[in-house]
Amino acid sequence: MAAQAALPRGKRWGEILGLLGLALGFGSLLYVVINPRPNFWLGFGLTLGGALCLTGALWLMVSWRRGFKAIVSLFIVVGALSGYWRLAPTNQQPDLLTVLFHIESAIRGLPDAIAERIRPSNHSQPPQPTKNDSNQAKETTGLLPRPPQFPRHLKLIFKNSLLFTAVRKERIADEMEAFDQYLTFVGFDTPKEVPPLGTHSGNAITMSLTTPLDSIYDAQISIPADWIDRPDDIRDVYALWVFRLLFKKAFNSVNPEGQPFSYTTASLFSCYYRSSFVGRNVCDHDWAGRNWNNILWEIRQKKGKSFTDEVLLYTYKAWYPLPKVPDTFDEFFGPHFSRGAWIKDNRGEDMKDIDEMIRAHGK
Repeated sequence: MAAQAALPRGKRWGEILGLLGLALGFGSLLYVVINPRPNFWLGFGLTLGGALCLTGALWLMVSWRRGFKAIVSLFIVVGALSGYWRLAPTNQQPDLLTVLFHIESAIRGLPDAIAERIRPSNHSQPPQPTKNDSNQAKETTGLLPRPPQFPRHLKLIFKNSLLFTAVRKERIADEMEAFDQYLTFVGFDTPKEVPPLGTHSGNAITMSLTTPLDSIYDAQISIPADWIDRPDDIRDVYALWVFRLLFKKAFNSVNPEGQPFSYTTASLFSCYYRSSFVGRNVCDHDWAGRNWNNILWEIRQKKGKSFTDEVLLYTYKAWYPLPKVPDTFDEFFGPHFSRGAWIKDNRGEDMKDIDEMIRAHGK
């Protein structure tokens, strides 16, 4: 009798999970379609919850073999998430490598977090911090530095700023290292030494370097205090240093007349590759390179990440002197980008699409 009573109860729970799964699935679809600015992760959570509820209903209500039910369950979850990935807002989709990097970071940090939780507590009176180590005590209370996720190749020098706590220095080093490895993978020969890093109040980065630059000690970078805890701003610091250095060499050697556009060119490269790194356009705001930034992002959406990453790489590598430097940056950058695109293009098949996108932006 008890076994017979358990069966209807299981079916009832199966019906509830099935209805809940359908509700979450349709809710996710409507959220993405109707909402003009949907949040990617909210829709992702709704879709995943719906798929898991449907698999739960399958296991409770259908009397198939376990192996077959496991295959069907996997198909439901993978199919639902794949469908959502295709319908989700492309401007918020994170790059797959970025998602895997954060998952891997969380998994690798799990043993340290568990060890910290189960470590026997010491009930003796802790030593009182002195004046010299009071800042160190503040920075370690309740926080653990994120362990390095890969061997570090960058050499960073942090100035003696109170904002540079041990935790922050670890995170800054991690962000810069990850972005450097990405640029190296694309094909850039990035410098592995970074000028001394300082801080200042405000919201604008300051960077100075001498010409010629004999060593990194002849340059200085000061990070705004408001940027310290924002990962994209930290990547911007490193990207601006890399591309200003690369284009300073390029402009001095092949196009000295184009010096007025050197900073805008470096900022455009920084914006595109930072956007490509995280899978969303991070620079769609009012600035001198906005039009070309949005053109590059549209090309990436339609032609793919790898294609656009390489086209911009070849734009840099094939940099050449213009007969006459135009009056505007839009006119200045266009010929250089076209040269890079032709290197990647095969028999004009891609240039037709690129030219249409450029014309659509009034270029």
